[in-house]
Formats: sequence, C-alpha cells, structure tokens
Amino acid sequence: MITGLSARWFGVLIAAGSALGVVPVGVSAAPAAVLASPEAFPPDTPAADLPTAVAWGRNDHGQLGDGTTIARSAPVQVDAGTALDGLEVSAVDTDSTHTCALAVGRVYCWGNNGQGDTGTGSESSDVAAPTQVKGALAGRWVSQLSVGWEHACAVAEGQAYCWGGNSSGPLGTGDNQSSPTPVPVSTTGLLKGRTVSAISAGQYHTCAIAEGAAYCWGNNTTGQLGDGTNATSTSPVAVSTAGGLDGLTVTAIAAGTSHTCATADGRVFCWGSNKSGQLGNGSKKDSNVPMPVDASSPLKGVPIKSLAVGGSQSCVVAGTNGGRFSYCWGEGSGGQLGNGGNTASGIPIKVATPGQLAGADISSISVHAGGGCEIAKGRGFCWGDAAKAGALGTNGFTSSTVPVPVYTSGVLSDRVLLTVNADYNSSAGIAVTTPTFSDVPANYPFVDDIRWLAGSGIARGFDNGTFQPSVDIDRQAMAAFLFRFLNPGAGDPACTGEVRRFTDVPKSNQFCGAVEWLTSAGITPAGGKFGPTAVTTRATMADWLFRAHHPDTADRQCAGDFRLFADVTLATPQCGNIEWLAKAGVTNGFADGTYLPGQAVHRDSMAAFMHREQELTSH
Repeated sequence: MITGLSARWFGVLIAAGSALGVVPVGVSAAPAAVLASPEAFPPDTPAADLPTAVAWGRNDHGQLGDGTTIARSAPVQVDAGTALDGLEVSAVDTDSTHTCALAVGRVYCWGNNGQGDTGTGSESSDVAAPTQVKGALAGRWVSQLSVGWEHACAVAEGQAYCWGGNSSGPLGTGDNQSSPTPVPVSTTGLLKGRTVSAISAGQYHTCAIAEGAAYCWGNNTTGQLGDGTNATSTSPVAVSTAGGLDGLTVTAIAAGTSHTCATADGRVFCWGSNKSGQLGNGSKKDSNVPMPVDASSPLKGVPIKSLAVGGSQSCVVAGTNGGRFSYCWGEGSGGQLGNGGNTASGIPIKVATPGQLAGADISSISVHAGGGCEIAKGRGFCWGDAAKAGALGTNGFTSSTVPVPVYTSGVLSDRVLLTVNADYNSSAGIAVTTPTFSDVPANYPFVDDIRWLAGSGIARGFDNGTFQPSVDIDRQAMAAFLFRFLNPGAGDPACTGEVRRFTDVPKSNQFCGAVEWLTSAGITPAGGKFGPTAVTTRATMADWLFRAHHPDTADRQCAGDFRLFADVTLATPQCGNIEWLAKAGVTNGFADGTYLPGQAVHRDSMAAFMHREQELTSH
C-alpha cells in the first residue's frame, strides 16, 4: 500500500480546499445547476457511490420522478428503474411542476409537460420518468441547466438553448413560438460570436452571462430584463451598466418571478420588481436597470459565495471560509427570509442558524416563493411553507420560519447532499454515498472535510475501512491528487518516451506520469531529483496550490515590513505564496500566529487545504 494515498481512491476532485490550524469548513456544493466537469467519477465507480438525484415535496405531475403522483415529505430516489440508472447525476433543477437533471453531459426531464416543458418532443401529457430531451442538444455536451416556470434552458459548448412555453419570449428565439424540444437562443443579434457561460430561467424571462456581460430576454413588464426599458423582448438584450455595472465583470446571475440579481466583482446588483424590497436597496421602487444592494447592509465588504432569487426575495451566501452565512431580503410574510420572522425586509438580513446550523458554514442556497433551502456540512436545511406538500423534506408537513434539517434516515442515510434546488412546494438535490471510517470519529476536528472528500469521490479510504488521517502525504501522491483536481475524470497520466524529467522518478514508478505532469503544468521545475517519497510540506503545498490556481503567473513575492505569520519572514522562499494562501482564505494558520511551513501535510489537512482551494475556483 502506498503511503499517503488510498489504495481504493476515486480519481477526481469535484470540490476542494481548507487548512490546518483552523476549524474545518463544511461540505462545499457546486453552484446550483452547474456541471463542473465532463465526468467527475471514473467509469468503473460502483453505481451506489455515484451522485444521484433525490427529491421531495409536491408530486401531482410526477415531478419527483419516483413513478408516483404522491407528495413526499421526505426525500425519495429519482432514478431507480429509469434512464438515469447507473449514470452520474451532476445537477438537478425544478420549477415545482417539472424537473430536469444533468447526467454525463445529457439532459433528462420529467413532470408537467403542458407547454413542452420537458423538451421530450410533445406538448401534452405529463412525463412520468426521467426522459432524455431531444432536438438541438443531440450530440452536444451540456455544461449548465436551469428550469423556469414553463420552460427550461441549458448551455452546451458555449451556446444557449431553451425549450417549452414561449408566450413572453423566454426562449430567446426572436418569436413567440413554443418548442417541445431545445432550440438555440438567437445568435443573430447581441450574442453573435459570444461564448455563453451561465444561464438562469425565471418565470417568464431568461438571463445569461456571455464573456463577463449580462443579457436577458422575455417578459419585461417590471424591468426584469434590466435594459433601461419595460419593453418585452423575444431576443437577448444587453443589461444596462448605468446602475453601477460599468466596467465590472458579471460572475453569477439569477432570474426570478419578476426580478433579477447578479454578482459582479464581489458586489450584488438587482433589478425589476421591488414591491417587497427584493432589490435590497432599502426602497420599494421598481428599477429597470441594475441597482446595487444596500452597501450599508451586513454584506458590506463581505465576499459573496452563492446567489439565489425566488418569487419575491433574493438571497446570497457570503463570508470567508469558516464563517459563511446566508442573507436574504424581500418578501417575508410567510417566513420566506428564514430569520424567524414574518416581515418583509428591503435590506439583507441574516438567515437564522438554529440547532445543527450553529457554527456551521453555509455552502449554497436556493429559494422560491414560499421559502428556501441551504446546505451546510453536506446536510440540507429548509424553511418556509410546508403545509401543502411537505416541501421542507423533514418527513412532516409543519412549516418553519427558520431552517430545519432535511430528513436523513431514508435515501440520504450515509450520503452527503452536494446541491439543492428549491421551488414552491418541491425541492430536489444531488446526493452521493459517504463512507464512514473507523479511525475518524464524529468529533474529529476535520471530520466534515474528510467525509466531504470521500463523498465527493476524491478519496474513499483504505481497504480496511480506515482513512488514516494523520499519515503524511508524500510528494508523488500529492502530484496525483493535484492532477485529479485539475483534470477531473481524465485518469492518471502515463509516462511516455524514454527521457525522464527527474533522475529519481523512473518510468516504473506508478506516479511517474503525475510527477512529470507537475512540470508540464508549470507547478514544479524540471531537472535533478524530485524526491518522490519525501513528505509534502506546508510550504510546498502553498507553492503548488498557488501555481495550480495561477498557472501563468509568477510566484508572489513578500514586500514591506508586515508579515502575516510569525515564522514566515522575507527570507522564507515561499513567503509570497504562503501569504497569498492566507489572503485568499485557504488558511488562517495556527492559533499562535504561526504557519509552520516545514511541517508535513497529513491526509486530513490535505482534505482541508483542497476543500478551500476549490472555493477559489467555484465562485
């Protein structure tokens, strides 16, 4: 057995990053409805260990995909006996009456199909089981999915596609013709030649990001397209930069019922209807251009990690690793803001953190007209109205004005929840099997990082059921982990040719390919000896993580008299990269103010470092 690397690992990281010396953060979920990689788990992964779709709540159109029309107050498996069987599900989104999922680059939908919502070729009867969409997406790799009220949209190879109802033009095709199969969003206008990276389907409008700029189309009666008018458009229009977006890069966008929000350069902007204060600027006046969310709110100067928009409320996850919380604003008469009250708010307020949420990092959030859900430490928590369909997933029908845990004694037993997507009266999520380790008790300081690491398919532990958290990771094993982090699903590289980059890493070394890849990726210099069995130090980890995150940037250099760590001076060769690691939120060092650059990285701290590194690449 190789020291520092599991003999039973699954070879890819679909999320990562945390550090020694701090309280570990919880499970990090990929942004809602985003497929982060072509295939995150290797083809030989047992089906029981793959991410799979689960759902709960309203089911009158079969939108839960469990083969019935019975409402479920606790999560049920979606894919048993359907086209999703044995496939790696990477995203699920719902609009309360129909649901879609991404699996290995393909889209599957089920539920209400009155307007061709499922994209399966008809516009009539409900679709009872997950069915692959047809039309223009055939043969194209889908990278993102979003479900609206009567339509849905996807991004495939840089192009936007939509299907379903189109009375207000949310398909973006330049007309009002509905389509029961995916059709391309118009590229004859503003999107011509532009690469689309993100899309969000609202009730009757849709918005997208293309090369850092925002575009919207569809209904615009309250200014939700953000183009400075209230004129509905069946083709994409550019969101105005007059309200503060000028010169900023849009990184996330979310379309709701009649308003839209986006993040740009760490700030939040909203536009459209504001009758309940959902624009977050302290007023109730609609705006047809983006307006910054109240700068004096709790969000001032706080990094934004995740964005969600519901019927008449808006929410974000904000904060640094180890201290991320949810904040919401807008309609609150039914407890939609999750703060324990029933009052609307025109500025962001913090979502409550009762019980199991106390001290837990929030990783993602999804909201709808009646409430919302969020994830912390791989567990789901929901709030709002549950009386009609058990939409909180608690195995009951009791509403709550604060987040309560989603039921975990059924299909979510021994699984982490990777994403959650909520809509009025129903929710859906992705779960993955989580092994428990005999040497990692529930109170272990890094238990959440380790379980996340395993649940995400990064490392499944050793054959004897242990994780061996305190085992040092040698340099060759760390090379393999980094390769899988940056090349998800690719399989470990092999050494080719006869010329080796390092004299002490022969072709017979099982990690030869990964070690030589480090050089080709610019993470380590070639020549001389690599020291494959030497331990990976915390200083080396800082260098490698910096170069992995900034492949074309020179190492950071320390300057000035102020140092972040007492034992890291100007004379420390890795000083700049270590301080970058701290400023980026990947490490806080130790309680005594040191970083300990020469200390070996253990398997538990590897899980922690990588957990937080992924936060830098996911948002």
